[in-house]
Amino acid sequence: MMDILILSGGGSSDGTTAGLAEMAAAGFRAEGADVGIVDLAACDIGYCTGCNECRDTGRCRMRDDMDVLIPRSAACDVLVIATPVRFNGSSSVTKRFVERFQPYWFAEHAEHPGTMTAIVCGGSANPNFKNVVSEFKALRSILGRRWSEELRIAATDDNGLEAYRDACTSWARDTVRRHGGQ
Repeated sequence: MMDILILSGGGSSDGTTAGLAEMAAAGFRAEGADVGIVDLAACDIGYCTGCNECRDTGRCRMRDDMDVLIPRSAACDVLVIATPVRFNGSSSVTKRFVERFQPYWFAEHAEHPGTMTAIVCGGSANPNFKNVVSEFKALRSILGRRWSEELRIAATDDNGLEAYRDACTSWARDTVRRHGGQ
């Protein structure tokens, strides 16, 4: 059974990003995948202080929920990060999560058999998804994962969440089928 971890990086557990993550999870489950969703805003994740201790030790000096999230992120077959676009980048809680992978920049990058992808949403009709996707592809690179086509959802301020159900579930199903259940 494919193990999928969705990290929901919106600011609210009942917001648009969380809703899109739940819809995608339904699509993954319909294909027989085991899905876990983590609300990053509810996690204790300290921000990277730039102390560079990880350069010397290979490990961040901070002890918080990243002690669980990093190994869980490494263990899953498909890692999905869901975030709204904020100021042409990922949300602050998502950025905090990504930056805590700084120790991996200094490590050898072994290939991982798994995949990484994203659900990126923006309130406007034409959000700039490019910066967020670039950030996530950099993380994918240091984790040694393959990138799978991300789901881009625009105009979430203009439409109800239900308008995106089909897009979320079909994207999730296609992601599982593309990667053959691993």
